[in-house]
Amino acid sequence: MATPSITLSHDKAPLGSPIEVTYKFIVAGDAHFDQDYTVMLHVLDSDDQLMWTDDHNPPLPTKTWKPGQVVDYTRTVFVPLTSPYIGEVTLQIGLYSLAAQQRLVLIGNDAGQRAYKAGRLLLQPQSES
Repeated sequence: MATPSITLSHDKAPLGSPIEVTYKFIVAGDAHFDQDYTVMLHVLDSDDQLMWTDDHNPPLPTKTWKPGQVVDYTRTVFVPLTSPYIGEVTLQIGLYSLAAQQRLVLIGNDAGQRAYKAGRLLLQPQSES
């Protein structure tokens, strides 16, 4: 349906700091979205445990996405101050239907359960800000 990716404003971030996340979806040439999907961004620690999410509706509803279109936008995400974890985290992206409770098959490196590897971030102590 689409090839997702993200770009982060920084590759390191102290706890509590903001990060600009630019989301990009390249819609496949034969794609047709019959409903609106929610974007998921999951942040996992080194044990693949979910730390936090940035699930949201894209600014342009997926039902309006056209074949070959590039949809990109930027959101500010704050690294939770309460996280006890310091070190590298993995970011996974996907699209899911709230109505059907199913994730959409996308084009990318599937990490399992239709969550696609999107990047890494190094979490630092708050004192690094």
